[in-house]
Amino acid sequence: MTPSPTPHPTASAWKIIPHFPSRSIPATIAFYTSILGFSLGGTYVHDDHPLAGAGEPTFASLFAGDKAAANIYFFLTVDGQDRGMKMAEGRVMIALKEGEVDVLYEKLKRLEEGRARGSGEKEVGDWGIVDEIGDRPWGYRDFSVKDGDGNMLSFFCFLEDGEEEEKTVADA
Repeated sequence: MTPSPTPHPTASAWKIIPHFPSRSIPATIAFYTSILGFSLGGTYVHDDHPLAGAGEPTFASLFAGDKAAANIYFFLTVDGQDRGMKMAEGRVMIALKEGEVDVLYEKLKRLEEGRARGSGEKEVGDWGIVDEIGDRPWGYRDFSVKDGDGNMLSFFCFLEDGEEEEKTVADA
């Protein structure tokens, strides 16, 4: 009998942390915490950043979910760069429990409509829903939001049997 092959070390992956650009760390923190419901993990000032002496952080970690399952690192950019590294707008998909996608969508839609009327919560940047909520043929129900820096967040849940279909595709 042949022993089964040892799983590849990446088979133990349990989290991915995208890096997004931010033109203002305080504005990013305000949007992600007050509008999207994320929590602030921490901030930092990189001593080698050209704006290090300005008194504001050059980095922030924002997260949501158990064990910070949805975690995003934000880096202060100047002319699209962070300390010499070019940073483009990011995109991420965040899975939510069934039903919560609709709850979040309705909340954001109300806030967006309130902004259009000039009422509602205090302005926290130029953000908006860019893809309306809907059921997709690949087994997701989702919608997308763009933050004030152009980063795209798609919130989704699996449709009935969608999770099983996803596993089948991943196993193929």
